[in-house]
Amino acid sequence: STGVCGQSHQKEILSYCDANMGKKVGKGVCYELVQSAYQQWLPGYEFGYIKKDTDRYGKKVKQKDIMPGDVVVMEGKGLGHLAIVYKIDKDVLYVAEQNTKGSLKKSVVEVNPLDLEWMNERYGNVKLSFYRPK
Repeated sequence: STGVCGQSHQKEILSYCDANMGKKVGKGVCYELVQSAYQQWLPGYEFGYIKKDTDRYGKKVKQKDIMPGDVVVMEGKGLGHLAIVYKIDKDVLYVAEQNTKGSLKKSVVEVNPLDLEWMNERYGNVKLSFYRPK
């Protein structure tokens, strides 16, 4: 069911993040948070690890058009990470994500500011892509 302005499933995704805040989704791998959120309306849907055919996440949107509930794919040298746009406050983009502690054992859903400067220092030129869930 698509709502107004093409806001397809953002509210459901954000509610899912809130319901799982501080918990581990699946084994704690980053994409499992996004995939499990999608499975609310697409039972059994699996998109696995980041691959080139990323239309599996929805319709690509420009960074200036992103809204909370959209998916962000981060790719760099030694980096492949999936998160959910949680809120945008002034120029700071906050994402809901898991697997940020370098250990799946400690992985829980949390909200963090997306620190592109730090990511670029650590992983080279990080590419961000944004998708609106179908």
